Amino acid sequence: MRLCRVALVVPLIGLALSFGGCVTLTPGQQVNLEEMRVFSKRVTDAYGKSPVYILVGGLNDRAGATMEAGGLMRFSTLRLDPGLNRDWLLAHELGHYVLAHRWTNGDTLSQTAPREMEANAEAVKILVVGLGVSEDVAYRRVHEALWGLERSVRSGTRALPRGHAPICEEIANLVARYPAYSEGSRLCVAQVGGR
Repeated sequence: MRLCRVALVVPLIGLALSFGGCVTLTPGQQVNLEEMRVFSKRVTDAYGKSPVYILVGGLNDRAGATMEAGGLMRFSTLRLDPGLNRDWLLAHELGHYVLAHRWTNGDTLSQTAPREMEANAEAVKILVVGLGVSEDVAYRRVHEALWGLERSVRSGTRALPRGHAPICEEIANLVARYPAYSEGSRLCVAQVGGR
């Protein structure tokens, strides 16, 4: 399916819009986008928030997704495949939305990093609502996604996403917020604060 940029953005109908041109989605990506739409609607309904608009394309691998003003979520086609990373990333960005996080171009890391950590913690709650899994399972998914991101950053295959603290600090923060599930959680304690 080939979807081109249009002037009117219609929320929650599974429409993939692109900045700067057209995006071609495979049939599998179309199904995945519909799953994301349903997930997002379930979450925004549960939180009593207005629907989000999901636009696909126009992002690089460093920014797999962004949540912008007005409920506009930009999602990379590289992140449309189902699974741990897609669900965590969607829940993380919805966390920014339900927590009403706002950014300006002049924000410093000391301003953005706490918001990113709050969005990680809220992503646990959002996965419970959006996927209907237990809090323990949701916590493990967020923890594993962060751990995978840490491995990718450490190996050099991905850059640290803009606005984020070192991922080891984000993992330690998540573990501190969910102490009931911390047993067995992997930490990179030696690197926290010493990156």
